Amino acid sequence: MNDVHAALGVKQQRIHSFRAHDPQWGVLVDAALMDGRDESLTHGKYSTYRFHGCRCPECRATKKGGKPRGQITRQRRGLVRGRLPRQGRESAAASGKGDAPDVVPTARELYHAYQATRARKESLPFLALLEQGETVKGALEEVKRNQYWLASTRRRVPEFEKQLKEAYEKGAYERRRRRAALVPAPSSAEQRAAHLFVAAVASGKSLTEACKAAGANGGWVVRTYRKNEEFRQALTAAAAMHKQVDLTTWLKRNASKNQFIPKPIPPREDSVR
Repeated sequence: MNDVHAALGVKQQRIHSFRAHDPQWGVLVDAALMDGRDESLTHGKYSTYRFHGCRCPECRATKKGGKPRGQITRQRRGLVRGRLPRQGRESAAASGKGDAPDVVPTARELYHAYQATRARKESLPFLALLEQGETVKGALEEVKRNQYWLASTRRRVPEFEKQLKEAYEKGAYERRRRRAALVPAPSSAEQRAAHLFVAAVASGKSLTEACKAAGANGGWVVRTYRKNEEFRQALTAAAAMHKQVDLTTWLKRNASKNQFIPKPIPPREDSVR
């Protein structure tokens, strides 16, 4: 039909619309199509109409109904063509027969299988970044994804949740090392305040009086006590020198206070001399 349209210079729509004006002419066209069709093809199927271009009455009848549901001769773009998914192949092998399984997967099932395979492939770079010590937010930014992609991958890939936990645990040590490297070095003001605080406690002052002498507050002392090993050991030794100093209770009471960095305290004149 396409060759005839090109040779006569007439559009296909005009030929088919002429059937409404002359039904007898339409019968003659159908008879000519039946006589000249390719007998090597299987007529009366949608695939013959769609992919072989046959326009005989039998093939045209299948075009009205559209593609049969579950037909896997040609799948939508991106899917494996002419091949059952893994679940279908396993059921066919388990049945012990060489023919295809009784239940043919629909196009919707094949589409979900394709989406799951695609999600597995896209999640590999994300999991590799987590194993290297990257955070979840940083890994998502690196692969140019967002939280919605992460949620959809968890829904489509059943084993993704387990892989995510394993990758995050593998990169835990590297993340701790990076966080430790990002901690700023204590300034001279903090070092001097820590020295004055420990000296005041060792001289017999209370912990509150020692904070005033160092120009700091309880929240800063708690933060420095947790992060600085040398300060923790020195303060523990200084507090052990005086029984009236209850260091543990005082730290718990001041744990929620503001942890500002103390202002630099100028050296005393007698110490300079």
